[in-house]
Amino acid sequence: RQLHTGMHGYMEKYPSQDFLGTLYTFDNRKVMHWNGEREIIGQCKFCYSPSERYENCDNKLCHKHYIVCDECVTSKGLKCGTCD
Repeated sequence: RQLHTGMHGYMEKYPSQDFLGTLYTFDNRKVMHWNGEREIIGQCKFCYSPSERYENCDNKLCHKHYIVCDECVTSKGLKCGTCD
């Protein structure tokens, strides 16, 4: 089954209901959220703090997509840590 108008339409109609976190997108937005209360359910790969920031590893051979917090980007850069 498929939602009429997709997940985006559902979230516009029912913000903060039956859905935790944000909606992951496959474009430059990376995540979408609708105003209202939401729970951050993602965790930073390094320190496990709540985060919804998706980044790609700077190593062009790796380019792994991962979740990282602002503090770890500042201290570690955009290397995923598994390709080094």
